Order: sequence, then C-alpha cells, then structure tokens
Amino acid sequence: MTDVTVFVSTLDQWAAVWPGFIHGMKRYWPDCPWPVAFSTEEADTEFGHSLKVGCEEQWGARNRKALQQISSPVILFMIDDFWLCDPVETDKMVDFSNVVLRNLAHYIALAYGHREMSDGDFYANCYLFERGKRDYYRLALQASFWDRETLISLLNDDTTPWTFEQAGQKRSIERDLVCLATHEWRFLKYVERNIPEWESGAVIRGKWQPAAIKYAAREGLTFDFSINPDGSPAG
Repeated sequence: MTDVTVFVSTLDQWAAVWPGFIHGMKRYWPDCPWPVAFSTEEADTEFGHSLKVGCEEQWGARNRKALQQISSPVILFMIDDFWLCDPVETDKMVDFSNVVLRNLAHYIALAYGHREMSDGDFYANCYLFERGKRDYYRLALQASFWDRETLISLLNDDTTPWTFEQAGQKRSIERDLVCLATHEWRFLKYVERNIPEWESGAVIRGKWQPAAIKYAAREGLTFDFSINPDGSPAG
C-alpha cells in the first residue's frame, strides 16, 4: 500500500480534457512518487488507472465511491483540468503529505491562502499556515492534500462541488478540522484564474476557456476546440 494517491476527479464525458492533465503530469512532474487514479464511470485512462464507479448522477456519490476503492490514508485531490504548467517541487509535496500522514492536519490547500484570515501559526518551516475560521473557502476544491477518511465523511450523495465549498467553512469548524494552506502558489502550479499568466481555468462549466487554447499552443498540443468538453459547439 502506498501512503498517498493522486486522485483525479473526472467523468467519462470529460475525456477530451484528460490529455492536458496527462501532458502536465508527464512534463512537469515526471518524478511524482505516487500512483495516479482517475474517478471514471466506465472508461479506462491511458495514464494511471481508473476507479470505475458506474453511472452515479451526483458528484458526491461518485467521488465517495471512487475514494472508497483507495487504500492510501492520504490523497492529493486534483480535477481533470488542473493542467500543470511549471515543474512541481516534489520534495515539498512529500513534506506536505507527511503533515497529514502524521495527523497534524486533515486538509492542506496547495493554493494561496488568505494569511490575514489566519488564526494559527506557520507549519513546516513556514511554508504552511492554518486557515482561519473566518476564511470562507476554508475547504476548497483546489489541489489539496486530504486525510482520505475525512474527505469521504464530507461527501453526501447529493453533494455538489458548489455546496461542498459553501458548507465547508461551517462543517470544518463543527468538526474541529485542522485546515492548512500554502502561502503561495509556487509548489504545484496549474492553469488557474489566480495565476496571472492564465486568468482562468482551462474549462469552466464544461466549456473551453481561452487559457486552454493558450496552454495548448504553448505546449504544442492538439485539441478539437470546436467542440466543448460537454459536447456543445464552441464559439
């Protein structure tokens, strides 16, 4: 059993997005020390392996079923359009995963956190700090390390990504969860609106974004941008 699994939340319908994710992993994190698992319905992936859950309609039920197939106590949560754009600092990623493995945190967001909303001290040589109770996105669905059982316990059948984040602040306080964040985006950078180079994610609500076209041109990738990942005509 590996201590950590990279868990990629996706759907078979979003298969058009996978090549960007796979390219990013191969180019910018070739020394990733952990297995990569995609939560699919029936499809196999050409990279990593698939956690097939059947045709569950709700996001919460799908991801819970997939996570229950993993034995690792810690997961690195990713989404299929988190296309890596800079080399990953593997040594720091291992350090962060160990914070969760040692039961010092339930959740570590690898995205910039609001330091002014922090109630706690810095952790791990000042790279991490505790997200304050006033932080609205105290549990956000950016790239993040999770105690797997904690994440499973937060996923109800009817949970959506939006209700998960909206309720995250309150639920994390009620459960007395230790929620940390990195103080900068440096350690795991991907196409995302908070990084000035991109200004948006690669896909929003099933539609290609200009950032995806820009990334494909930069990386020499070919996509059919005339059709959105959700099957609708683009443009």
